[in-house]
Amino acid sequence: MEDMFVINDGRLISYNGKMHTVEIPGQVIVLGKNSFFHNADVHRIVVGENVKRIESSAFHGCGALKEIVLPDGLESVGEVIKKCNQVKWIFSNPGTVGEKYATEHGTPVVPCECLDQDWYISNGKVLKCFLKNEKTIALPADITCIGARVFENFRKLESIKIPDSVRRVSTKAFRKCTSLRSVIIPDHVSHLDGCAFESCTSLREIALPASLEVIWGHCFNDCISLKEIIIPEGCNKICGLAFANCKALRTITIPASVSFIQDNTFSGCSTNLVLIVQEGSFAHEFAERNHLKFVVV
Repeated sequence: MEDMFVINDGRLISYNGKMHTVEIPGQVIVLGKNSFFHNADVHRIVVGENVKRIESSAFHGCGALKEIVLPDGLESVGEVIKKCNQVKWIFSNPGTVGEKYATEHGTPVVPCECLDQDWYISNGKVLKCFLKNEKTIALPADITCIGARVFENFRKLESIKIPDSVRRVSTKAFRKCTSLRSVIIPDHVSHLDGCAFESCTSLREIALPASLEVIWGHCFNDCISLKEIIIPEGCNKICGLAFANCKALRTITIPASVSFIQDNTFSGCSTNLVLIVQEGSFAHEFAERNHLKFVVV
């Protein structure tokens, strides 16, 4: 393995291996410029505890690189992730140079204590899940929020158990979970944020709670297998493209409490879609104004 590293007087000149996870050897103090130049195989780089400096372009063009682990003793970091478009997370502890670098460059930062754990949770909010290949996931108890993009592109996920403590499902939380079939949203959730379930193409059933107040834009956009939706009484707002391109959607029940529906909410849906509305309600007027099929109950 040592043959993979070219080291000169504590400076890593180049790495020539094909490992997915690379741990920098202990004798390295400086990661030199272009030391991983256009390495197409590395997914995670664990920078050794003795490394003090990472020079600019050290990871230039590492197209498969997703995670970088930075040590507490790091003293300086150059522009190291140029053309590393897949970097999702930097593991670095609070108050370190690594954390500052990640924050300044808009890359999500995770404490090193979360390495090889299933979850990263902060103040009751799930910020990352490390179970991407699981078909069934049960969220930890007592969390209050599912953070943005936590399960985005979890394409093997078929079912998710959400605890009753959850109050909010954030932007793109389950976007492109293309195998997800059914979801029960617990009773205390008040907001489903934008694109929360967008492009969940296998989603056929979703139970919405009585506590729901707002369905934000694109929430169920491109959920092409959804057949029926019942909006609970108490919901007051359905935003733009919330159910756009739901080709299989046949009925949606909208209560009198809804006082706002954006005109393009059902754009791209089947002409056979029927809105079930209450007489004189906003939804009733909306259906008539937009020439949608409806049934008054």
